[in-house]
Amino acid sequence: MAAAAAERRPTITGSVGIASQRGNSLGIRDADTRDTGSASLSMSQTIYSGGRLSAQHRKAMAQRDSARAQLLGTSRQVSQAVGTAWAGIDVARAQIRAIDEQIVAAQQAYDGVREEATLGARTTLDVLDAEQSLLEARASKISAEADLQLAHYQLLAAMGLLTVENLKLGIPTYDPSAYYNAVRNAPSTSSQGQSLDRVLRAIGRGE
Repeated sequence: MAAAAAERRPTITGSVGIASQRGNSLGIRDADTRDTGSASLSMSQTIYSGGRLSAQHRKAMAQRDSARAQLLGTSRQVSQAVGTAWAGIDVARAQIRAIDEQIVAAQQAYDGVREEATLGARTTLDVLDAEQSLLEARASKISAEADLQLAHYQLLAAMGLLTVENLKLGIPTYDPSAYYNAVRNAPSTSSQGQSLDRVLRAIGRGE
């Protein structure tokens, strides 16, 4: 927008020069030296542009406002994603706590049914049903713990921290500067590329 507004302002240019002239018309060895200087200043401005400059200025203002709106929208999306990820973490933690209580209750029920079965008050099927309920509660906890880990990764992704460097995975990563330094002096063609070109040309002739 500043560039579009600058086109509507006047342009001022100036120049300064100096010249030295040695007078030796009489053949005198040590002639006098005369310095002359000059300076100029000019100003130019578009008087009539048919509305072009105004239109460019308005276009630049509209593009600026559009960029600001996009930035605001992106900021709101990031904030919403972070809030959703935090909520997912809280939900997963609450679910784990509830499942822990469910496991305790299922364990007590299983122990009670098994004890009753030893006394003949319960059947083997009752014991198996109680054991199945306990196993299902433990499986639910495993799923809830996986959901908690996933919510943590979703939070890192929303914050822009789901990167190799931040996670400290210890694996090689792509470095644009290192790749450029490695290939900037490389030949435009390689032996592998030439071999591939020969194969492609052969396929083309075969067709």
